[in-house]
Amino acid sequence: QSQNKQGPFIKVCCEHISDEQLMLDLFGCEADFLPGITQSRSGRISQAIGGTLFLSEIGHFSLAMQSRLLRILQEQKYEPLGSSHVESSNIRIICASEKNLETLVLQERFLPELYYRIHVASIVLPSLRERAEDLPDLVRYFFERYNKENGKNISIARDAMEHLYSCDWPGNVRDLENCLEHAALLSKSDVIQQLPCATGQCIRRRLSQSIQQTEALSASINGLL
Repeated sequence: QSQNKQGPFIKVCCEHISDEQLMLDLFGCEADFLPGITQSRSGRISQAIGGTLFLSEIGHFSLAMQSRLLRILQEQKYEPLGSSHVESSNIRIICASEKNLETLVLQERFLPELYYRIHVASIVLPSLRERAEDLPDLVRYFFERYNKENGKNISIARDAMEHLYSCDWPGNVRDLENCLEHAALLSKSDVIQQLPCATGQCIRRRLSQSIQQTEALSASINGLL
């Protein structure tokens, strides 16, 4: 219901990216301020004016970047890199994080002021293993999309569908999507009778088992030492 709902929706992934690159992406840069940049570049904040800036994985922000974001939220202003001109930032900011921000605050890895500032309306998305009732709708959606994109008519047998409920889905919905696509690629008919994990071909499960075995062996060796 925000006034910004009809504006642009700009996404920024904040995971595994340096402060320098993140600042360039967010704030933009004046020409010749940085090596290799011969023309002015608009940042994501500028592109999101009048709309929404979606910051994915904000838990990966350094304390320095958190401080800069806090200033934007408080003053609704920012400066492009290499510029002394202050720009207005009429934007709505939506943040997402797989990390528990409250825990990061207690560990002094996330600024309390920023946490309170962004913690206005929170939506907790449960993992797929906590919402098994969503499986039929998700399976139907993914196969409809897969069939449309590939000119197929793939569906899933009841026994194979029941097997999905026994998985813990550590990769959540993306994990399910990849599993179904894998099964569709291997299926010799339009009806999937078996899933890769039922025949020992699930790479994710084999990797998980390998990690568990390695951890168990390491614990045993440490116990002997």
